[in-house]
Amino acid sequence: MIRLRTLSMAGLGTAALLLAAAPAAAHGKAPSGPVTLATGHGLLTAPVPGSTTGTARARFEFIVREVGTGPVRGHTEFQVFTGKKHLTFSSRTETTLVAAPATCSVSYAGTGREGRTGGYTFTVAATYKSASCAGSANTFAITITPPLGSSQSVYTLTAAPLLRGAIRVH
Repeated sequence: MIRLRTLSMAGLGTAALLLAAAPAAAHGKAPSGPVTLATGHGLLTAPVPGSTTGTARARFEFIVREVGTGPVRGHTEFQVFTGKKHLTFSSRTETTLVAAPATCSVSYAGTGREGRTGGYTFTVAATYKSASCAGSANTFAITITPPLGSSQSVYTLTAAPLLRGAIRVH
């Protein structure tokens, strides 16, 4: 079992993740196969939604887990804060997870909602710092696609460096 708790950091309204993993035996069954767990949280600069100019502060957090060939489970949140235009995207349904230790990268995809409207799809690509990857840095990228038939545009954040936070593959 993985528990997620949100904390405010230095009054900035950001979030951090605390993970507590209970032993598999406590739940009556052991994991079947290798476990891939990716976590991340942080602050970064992102484009203003619906605008071709301007940037704003954004925050993200994610936890994505895959056990063997079983389903991918997790949670993703991404928020861009501006005056009147803001984006709040959340997901509890991830469909793929690819961790590549050789390139210190992780990517995953899934479905979620913007505000209270569902039917969105998204992809996340992140890199993390590691001694095994020369020049590696913490970056986060997300592409959010609206539901079919929507006139809303796709939101894209290219690989942005983190101002604060961390990304890890455990």
